[in-house]
Amino acid sequence: APEPEPPPPLTRVDLLQKLWGDGFSLPGGADFALRLAGSARISKGDSCLDLAPGLGGGMRAVAQATNARMTGIETDRELAQAAIALSDAAGMSESAPIKPVSFDGLDTEDFGPAGGYAAVFMREAMFAVEGRHEMLAAIHTALREDGSLLLTDFVIDSSPDRPISQALAHWRAAEADGADPWTELEYREALEARHYDVERFDDITSKYLPLVKEGLRRFHDCLKNAKLPPETVSILMREGNLWLARSQALESGHLSVVLIHARRASPSGRDATGEIADMPEDAAAATDDIAMDRGHEE
Repeated sequence: APEPEPPPPLTRVDLLQKLWGDGFSLPGGADFALRLAGSARISKGDSCLDLAPGLGGGMRAVAQATNARMTGIETDRELAQAAIALSDAAGMSESAPIKPVSFDGLDTEDFGPAGGYAAVFMREAMFAVEGRHEMLAAIHTALREDGSLLLTDFVIDSSPDRPISQALAHWRAAEADGADPWTELEYREALEARHYDVERFDDITSKYLPLVKEGLRRFHDCLKNAKLPPETVSILMREGNLWLARSQALESGHLSVVLIHARRASPSGRDATGEIADMPEDAAAATDDIAMDRGHEE
């Protein structure tokens, strides 16, 4: 009998979807995205911004559920191109458009119009942003009055008597450009300084970690049966090692995943005529060199 045809080669995008589901590049799938969005008051016709959409599955789920317009800006150009194709295939190029960030990083236009967004989303990415204070200022300007900032991110344990574990050091090294997460206190102080009211700051590690482990099991099964092109082996192994390092750091107790819901508090963002004010000079200037290192490749 003829030998069976070998399985088709897997690309990085293929592997990510095998790990996290069709159209997704992070754990949790549509259910996680909808629970995250449920904290905000998103209505039909609202505009929302996602600064870490990945393959866009979460954006598309929220857009379908709320009839809001979700705009995504993805720093990983490979994921961005795949996300564009997925939104087009789903007939959602208008309701859930995604574009790659420019090679120079985010700029003022990416956050416009000022006061135009009901909600801004960002999943597991802020810990890799160099200018976090400036990023929070730019997002604040982009939100409408009482608009929501919805974040999931890694935070580090601040206990002074707990030594840094090897798992945490390994995780820092595994991230593409290192990792410098805030503590909960640093996060709260930064949000308060940028005029946000924090409504939720929940530790969701116990719910998030099983999702990661399930993805790692699928990753292991995939590697046993997949034909890997030589040019993608290092990329795929890096992806698996990254999630293994994240899992181990979360298990160590030195690292947590948090869900943050903060609202734009004040100033109102309107001038004396009632019109939306221009982006403050410090926020506008900051967006010229905000670096989101997560997955950005020139």
